[in-house]
Amino acid sequence: MEYRRGRISREYRRSRVALGIKQWNVFGISYGTDLALIYMREHPQGIRSVGIDGILPPSKAGSALAWSSARQGFDGLFKACADQPACRRRYPNLSATFDRLVGEFEARPVTTTVTVPGSPKPVKVVLDGGALVTWLTSATHLAPGVPRSIDELANGRPQRIAQQWAGGKVSPQAAGRVSHGLAYGVFCPEWVPYESQEDVIRAGQKAFPSFPRSVQAQAPQLAFLHEDCDTWKVPAASRSIRDVTRSDIPTLVVSGGFDSQTGADNGRTQPVR
Repeated sequence: MEYRRGRISREYRRSRVALGIKQWNVFGISYGTDLALIYMREHPQGIRSVGIDGILPPSKAGSALAWSSARQGFDGLFKACADQPACRRRYPNLSATFDRLVGEFEARPVTTTVTVPGSPKPVKVVLDGGALVTWLTSATHLAPGVPRSIDELANGRPQRIAQQWAGGKVSPQAAGRVSHGLAYGVFCPEWVPYESQEDVIRAGQKAFPSFPRSVQAQAPQLAFLHEDCDTWKVPAASRSIRDVTRSDIPTLVVSGGFDSQTGADNGRTQPVR
């Protein structure tokens, strides 16, 4: 996979040169920040400035990091509700309610049927504890609706969350946009070889000690990644892919307090100016 990364960096450089641009500004969001940080390392001479939003550092990316990001985003959202009197009164103890639901649904998954825009037939959805965690990891991007969704679920109405889950884990428009081959082409050589399944479980236990072990073993949005990569069978990238990017290129680093996919603490790991 190192060759792929190197090829992408070279193609960026060739594009810039072909366009007659001496230097350009680079922007990356989420996984794009991982790529931008490697590009900064490999071809810094063509970069004037960098903006990275929602940091996924190559040195730490993987399933274990997903757990700490989820913890930060969940805490930020639950605290925001607790800090607002109206939200606190309407949805008291939101964090404890969600933790309880994860345990209950993991033990006794709930099956329901929902309609999804763009789908001609009803969709059957099974919600277990792991599904709830991954749902919330995405749903924090639509923070105002999360307390109501959790409250409805706690009161026997899973349809809202089930519909979001069936429609692309938040919005129907997001469904089908992920290329699993491309994703595994990155994750399997660059992330999985440098963390064990035990590392993932320990990270889950540290971030969410009350969750069932079966949930802790499958990081949000990266469930079964190690098993999938055993099947994908691509060689590990050189360990240098995990190097920290150190640069004096002017860089704007942006992190969100509700971001459960790329936690705010990730931005502090990058020694860029």
